[in-house]
Parts: sequence; C-alpha cells; structure tokens
Amino acid sequence: MKKLVSGLLAAAMVFGSAVVLPESAKMFDSAITASASTVKDGKITDKKFLKNIAWYGESAKKIDGVKGYMSTVFKNSFNDEEPVASVLSVDNDYEYCYDDIWYSNTYRYSGTYSSLSEMYVMEPMLKKDSNNNYVPITLKGTVKIKSKVNGMPVKQIQALAFYGQKKITKLVIPEGIEYIGVDSLNQMDGLKKLYLPKSLKIAKDSNSIGFISDKNGYHINKDLTIYCWNGSDAHKFAKEMGFKYKLRDKSKANIKYLYSKGKATVSNTSYVYDGKAKKPAVKNVKYGKTKLKKGTDYTVSYRKNKKAGIGTVVIKGKGKYDGIIKKDFKIKPKATTIKSVKSPYEEAIKVSYKKSPTVNTYEIAVSTDKSFKNKNIYNTTGLSETIEGLASGETYYVKVRPYFEYYTNNNEVKFIYGKYSDTVNITVK
Repeated sequence: MKKLVSGLLAAAMVFGSAVVLPESAKMFDSAITASASTVKDGKITDKKFLKNIAWYGESAKKIDGVKGYMSTVFKNSFNDEEPVASVLSVDNDYEYCYDDIWYSNTYRYSGTYSSLSEMYVMEPMLKKDSNNNYVPITLKGTVKIKSKVNGMPVKQIQALAFYGQKKITKLVIPEGIEYIGVDSLNQMDGLKKLYLPKSLKIAKDSNSIGFISDKNGYHINKDLTIYCWNGSDAHKFAKEMGFKYKLRDKSKANIKYLYSKGKATVSNTSYVYDGKAKKPAVKNVKYGKTKLKKGTDYTVSYRKNKKAGIGTVVIKGKGKYDGIIKKDFKIKPKATTIKSVKSPYEEAIKVSYKKSPTVNTYEIAVSTDKSFKNKNIYNTTGLSETIEGLASGETYYVKVRPYFEYYTNNNEVKFIYGKYSDTVNITVK
C-alpha cells in the first residue's frame, strides 16, 4: 500500500486555498498528490512522486464488500489524460458533532482492487463556503477515531490530518493506530486532552504531535495533557519532550509526576571544555515539600555533557514517582590561540588561529583602540579569515573567541562564548 499525501496540502498546491471542480464531477474531498503514476493489474508500479494530480468521485461501488465511491486519479488535470490509479473513499468512518450537525471523516485506500485490507485517517471533509468553493470543515470539542471501518483496521493517521484544527479540545486515538504522519497533530492550540494507544510507534525527537507556534516561537503546547500507557512510545515521547502526561494504567492511578511539583538544584551550571564529561551534583530533589531519596525515588543521568554546548542533568522518577526534571548547564568552548595576523595586501588583514575542540564557529573582534570600546565583529566557520576595507597605515588590534550556537525551546537563537584569545596588533598596508 502506498501512502497518499494529505488532500489539504495538495489542494493548496494545485488550486490555491479552495478547490473548484467541474460541475460534472462529484466532490468528496479535494485534489490530492499520490505516490503513483502507473497501474499494472490494479497495482501501483511507479514509485516516482507526481505533482498536480486531481481526482473526483464517480458512482458508488463495492470493493471486497466495502461500500464506497470509486474515484479515478488523473495526472495534471481532471480528464485530459489517461487515469493512473484508483481510489476508494468510504464515508461515515467516524462521526463527530459540530453545531449539533453530524459529519464524518474520510479514509482512503489507493492501490490494488482486490486486496483492500486497511484504512487511513485523512483530513476532514470539505464543505462549500459563501463563494461556492470547497473549504475544510472546522472540528469542535471531542473527536474519536474508530479502530475499524467496515471490519477493516485503521492503521495510520496521514500527514496534516488534524493540522490547524484549533477548536478540538479532546482527541482519542484507539489501539491499532501505528503511525502518525508529519504535522498531523500540530497547531491544535485548543487541544487539552490527547489519548494515545500502546500500538503507536513514535520516532525519537518526533515533532509531529502537540506543537504550536505563537509569539514565543515554535514549542510544545503547555496546556496539553497526553494520556498514555506506562512504557509505551507515547509515554517515552511525552516524558522526553516535556509534555504534561498521565498514565492510563490502573496500577499507576496514584503515581506522582515530577513535572508538576518536582524541584531540584545542581552544584554547577557553567564549565569550560576540557575533554572530560561534566557531572554536576544533584541536590535538594523534592516533590512539593517532600524530600526524595536517590535510588529509591529517582535516578540521575547526564546528556550531551562532554562537548561544548548545553549539557543536561536528567532526574527521572522511580517507584511511586514518574516523569523527569531537567536541569541544563553550559560547557563553554576552550579558548583559541591566534597563530598569525598578516596584511597580505592593501586595506586587508588575514587572521589565522587554532581550532577550539568540538566547535567550528568563531568571532573575530577588530578595533583601532586597544580597549575594543569601538570594534567590528566578524563571524566565520573557518580557521582563518581575510578582512578587507580597513584603513591603510592604521594599526588594528585583533582578538578571537570560539562560540556555540543553539536554539531554546521557544526557537530563540542563543550563543555560548569561550574566552577571547590574547590581543595581537598589526599595521595595515
């Protein structure tokens, strides 16, 4: 089975923000793009990605006893080329209430005619706006996905399926769902409760679930609570990424979460790179006013604690405690040494310096006064830099420092600087 890219995304690519179909075409959803270009014996054989594919519904049909609408996929336009694949769309797969009117989502299957075996959750159905164009329906309140449709299991939620649905407050994903596509559960600002199954496989550092963007940048939805099972990928994901979460296991009903009332301090928050792993001591680990015991109530581990950059202390709950407390610390780059400063030609200098371990970004400060009260800054990724446009016959002072660039949780750029090298002066040709 080949996956289809979300109809909403493709609709924007092909038709702009709204979809307009010929009057003779029956509309189910929207234009799509598909990973197929040819069909042999009812099966997709060409895996090359096609752009600008459109499809529309034909008459109601049955395939393997499943009622739905057979749709024909065309390349580039609706009817000026031979069809390249077929799609079965099944209405009423799951229902949700919107302003007391019942609507339904659509699952699609593309590929063979004779082995329809599973379903995909796609984007919500479209409706006509005041300009007679098709636009996505806005979902509200609680949305529940079905685990089966006409006896067939639902395995995946495709890319962008619920992207931007800001009025959903609770989303329940059942057991059997194994995959959630890119951005499928992002930009859902109103989502307060998300139920994730044991069956769900989540890639490490995934950013397709629970992220929103606002004036503070791109970050996790802090109002969202993820309901998950102990030891599941969803549990590990929520814990690792810093989401609020609750375990659904009955045996964990009285668990205490460190993310809510946990506190701790570390012995040191700033180091200089020396090639050794940094392990600041952990102190005063508490849950509310209760002091916790290492080994019984929590364990301690360290991440990224050797190279220049941001290291992390991870305090992980144990026993009747769950969740983690993270404490970051800085490892500043080791200072570099200037090897030479020359003036290779008029109005220019060339600065060369030694490599600082584990970083490759440097800041060169150049000034006509030794105090560097007024200076120009040049950033480079090499171990030498030629600076032009200086004044001939003028003496310049030069110093260099390495730095590490990183992003905060709010997508803000920050820098960790090493110490400046000794100052070298030169008279420019």
